[in-house]
Amino acid sequence: MSGAVPVVDGKVVFTRYLNVADFNQEQIYNALYDWSERTFTGTSDRILLADPKAGTIVAQTQNEIVVKIGLFPGKVKMNSLVKIICTNGGCTMETSRVRYTGNPSSSKPTDVITAEEYITDKYALNKTKTKIYKGIGDYRIATIDIVDNNAAQAQAAVYTFNNKAVAAHTQNVTNVPAPT
Repeated sequence: MSGAVPVVDGKVVFTRYLNVADFNQEQIYNALYDWSERTFTGTSDRILLADPKAGTIVAQTQNEIVVKIGLFPGKVKMNSLVKIICTNGGCTMETSRVRYTGNPSSSKPTDVITAEEYITDKYALNKTKTKIYKGIGDYRIATIDIVDNNAAQAQAAVYTFNNKAVAAHTQNVTNVPAPT
């Protein structure tokens, strides 16, 4: 609940660390570049930066999520920036610049809602931080699910790409807490 959407310097930044200790930076980078090319393939998805020497990949991505505002569900586009930083034995995935378009309750489908003004604890949770507000909660839950799913898929891709068993390493993705 509280703290699930980390805010760093006023911006929502999800950070996931992938522990893949069996591999060096080059192996991890090659696997995640291959995964990125296969994953970020939609019309609004693209790899913006790929630097093998630094072990960095930056991609723009768009996902479609279903939210329920009022009685009816609607489809919303979630745009974000994914930054992958590979090192020996691990990788950090940062998801930031989260934006939503196509809000079903808006009169203008082009209106943009930022994560900072919608899914943070301040806006999505009640005063006691024990319940998620309806409607907004769908955005929050779907966003966290996408971030976690990307991290799990990326980690599996490292092992698959490097011909290692994935099943033995499925518990190595950790949520890095936001600095306070």
